[in-house]
Amino acid sequence: MSVITSALKQKFRDPVFAFQYTQVIRYVVSFLISIIMVRSALAADDLGRYEILIFIAGALTVFWSGGFRNALFAFYAKLDPNDQHRLPTQIFWLLCGICIVIALFVGVFPQTVMAIFTQNADYTLYFYLILILLLSVPPILVDAIFFLRKDIKALLSYTHWSQLVSLVLTLMVAVFMPTIEYFIYALLLSYSLRFGYLVFDVLGSAAFDISFDLMLRYAIFAMPLIGTVFLGSMMDMIDGWFVTYYFDESYFPVFRYGAREMPLSAVLMSSLSMAIIPSLSADSQGIIMLKRKVTSLMHWLFPVSGLLMIISPILFPLVYEAAYLDSAFIFNIYLLILISRVLLPQSICLAHHKTGIIILSGMIEVVANILLSFWWMQIWGIFGLAMATVVAYFVQKIILVVYNRQNFGISLTDYIDLKYYVFYLLSLIGIFFITLYIWK
Repeated sequence: MSVITSALKQKFRDPVFAFQYTQVIRYVVSFLISIIMVRSALAADDLGRYEILIFIAGALTVFWSGGFRNALFAFYAKLDPNDQHRLPTQIFWLLCGICIVIALFVGVFPQTVMAIFTQNADYTLYFYLILILLLSVPPILVDAIFFLRKDIKALLSYTHWSQLVSLVLTLMVAVFMPTIEYFIYALLLSYSLRFGYLVFDVLGSAAFDISFDLMLRYAIFAMPLIGTVFLGSMMDMIDGWFVTYYFDESYFPVFRYGAREMPLSAVLMSSLSMAIIPSLSADSQGIIMLKRKVTSLMHWLFPVSGLLMIISPILFPLVYEAAYLDSAFIFNIYLLILISRVLLPQSICLAHHKTGIIILSGMIEVVANILLSFWWMQIWGIFGLAMATVVAYFVQKIILVVYNRQNFGISLTDYIDLKYYVFYLLSLIGIFFITLYIWK
């Protein structure tokens, strides 16, 4: 036991591992909350309305808030210690300002905004949408700030209590007051607590130390990254839009709960992708570290994905309900994204501040996704929509792999072990078709 404890302590001394761990906890809690809501007495139509509300809030905020957050990792290392201390406050006010503008727009034009995303918009919920927009975005800075400060203890503590609060509040509502309004109240309360923690504990007295010069420099630096995140988030928005317009409202949760990659793979690879950037920018050892970490993750992400492909048609109806069998097959298709996810050419581009190619490849990805979605949805229905996302995502990664080879002399084999990658790729595709034959 002491050996295990010692090994875990050693692992958590690595800020990158600690950051990945926090993202894993968030994913697990999100998954548990979805199960609690499905298993509660909440009507299927109300669950669909709730998930569409969250989808709209994410569509309006994820791309620019994610861009600002990702830019923080690359911009922070270039600053002197004084500006490093002041930067989080500037980003906080940028996020708050944009949230207020979007919230005002939703308040003035609720029908226009909600009609963009769904044909069956529930306009009685738009006030809750405004509150979610105002409270949900700024707290995304907390874990990034702790990571950059290398304050692992505070990072873990925040992750544990904030996620536990969300889980407990949702469970209490499910047991005592399972209505859509009270589930929204629980969500808003958890966001409020995180918002207050950011302002009073993380930023503290620096919350009003505003530097318009630093804010402007950061905003300009972040613009290309916002563009890249926007194009990346377009994949989820396109899928969500197709589902809300071409399928029944109650079917939206069926797609949403199935349209997940292998539990933790997106979280682990995305967090590694951002956390490794400072090391890639610093010296040549960064590329070696990237290859080592990716190879280590491949050794268990691919086998677990294969296992989940086999058991998902049993697992989804068991965990959720029988009506969620389609979610299992959507999930199996999304598991194939792991083939692209373990490739991290975008980290190399970002370390070299080459955001233009990421934007261009992202545009090609979006166009491919739209065209393939229209085409394959006519053939395979909702499953064609999922497959279009898988293929479009792979197209973007290949473009970036080729760009890195031609412009930096960094080949794919420099940051991924090709023999393991090819073996796992072929194995996962083989398992997919075998399970498809067995279960369908």
